[in-house]
Amino acid sequence: WRNGREVYQCTFKTLGNLKIPVKKVYTHFKEDLRPYGEIKYYVCNRRFTWVNCEPNTDFVRAESVFDLSSYSLFRTWVYPDTIRTVLFAKNGIDSIQNITSTEYGNVQHAMPTKITHNLSDGRVDTVLNFYPYDIVLTGSAETGRQSLISKYMIGTVLKQQTAKGSTTTNVLSKEYNLFSNGLTKNRSLSVQVLTNPPEKRIDFTKYNLFGKITEQFKTNDQKNSIIWDYKSMYPVANVNNADSSDIAYNSFEADGNGNWSFSGMATPDVTSPTGVNCYLISQRLIKTGLNTSTTYIVSYWAKAGSSVSVSGSPGIKQGKTIGSWTFFEDSVKGVNSITISGTGYVDEVRLYPSTAQMITSTYSPLVGITSKCDADNKITYYFYDGIGRLSYVKDQDGNIIKTLEYKYAQN
Repeated sequence: WRNGREVYQCTFKTLGNLKIPVKKVYTHFKEDLRPYGEIKYYVCNRRFTWVNCEPNTDFVRAESVFDLSSYSLFRTWVYPDTIRTVLFAKNGIDSIQNITSTEYGNVQHAMPTKITHNLSDGRVDTVLNFYPYDIVLTGSAETGRQSLISKYMIGTVLKQQTAKGSTTTNVLSKEYNLFSNGLTKNRSLSVQVLTNPPEKRIDFTKYNLFGKITEQFKTNDQKNSIIWDYKSMYPVANVNNADSSDIAYNSFEADGNGNWSFSGMATPDVTSPTGVNCYLISQRLIKTGLNTSTTYIVSYWAKAGSSVSVSGSPGIKQGKTIGSWTFFEDSVKGVNSITISGTGYVDEVRLYPSTAQMITSTYSPLVGITSKCDADNKITYYFYDGIGRLSYVKDQDGNIIKTLEYKYAQN
């Protein structure tokens, strides 16, 4: 078990018959005995079956009936603790050397706790990592730390301290919380520079059931909210300056409802403004839980012959017509719910505060984005070749605005 370890690697270039070194890497492995142990196994084989035909006679001793042998498996911890890298100049003689040493301070998680870089100019850079088993926190952060341990997420770095020489340059801290949906996820990120007090830089306030971020914001900045779809693989709506409870979007391409409530099914229609499906609006779309003091924008594309109404809307603004589809936008205020109903078909249905900006997308799973609708409701389309490479891009009027060609280099 000590065989097969790479302890030396040399990269070189040839110049005539000469082999000039470019880089050499020396690796030292440590056999850590802290988790050492021996597991003993026994193998038993019956030599023969003995039958006692005479009563009142002694039994044959068991060891004469069986062959018994044993072997052991030894457990030890082996890892590269020192890597020395030598980089050579063009002449293959002059060189610089860097040494990286790694320490594993806690066998409970077996992760690197200290990484030291000894540079060729004499500087020493150090990185200290702290995991759930290494520190004790307070409040909700402590609850999150204990939840990480209970869920075996013990390789999560909660604190990282970087130093140059004896001076600590920055400390990065991550706080994990146990959210109401049962997930233990990153709640915030804080940074401490030199001796300055720690500053919270980012808050992650909401996640969906698949563990994807649905609401976040930088400190003293606008909220950013995200709607996921396609089994939560792709972000279909990205909204700045809005709470996640104040937005809704659906293009009816995948499995998600996009914060709308509805019971109908998508209707295939390749002429739809985005994607290849639309929705029969007679089955209604409903969004509840809105703020009565907020003005909301409701926008959608309606197919020719459709008649659509938005509850609480004082009026409607008609926009551009593309093919058989026309864009409409409504402004609604003073309501805690909105219902879209009528007859005909709709697509690309959005709801967001009037002070926010929404960008939406549709996808071909495992291929890429197929359309993007910007904050001004201008649509861009993306097309791919037979092996999934982006081929060309069109605007909403069908004009090609970008083409891509792929060529293989010739020998």
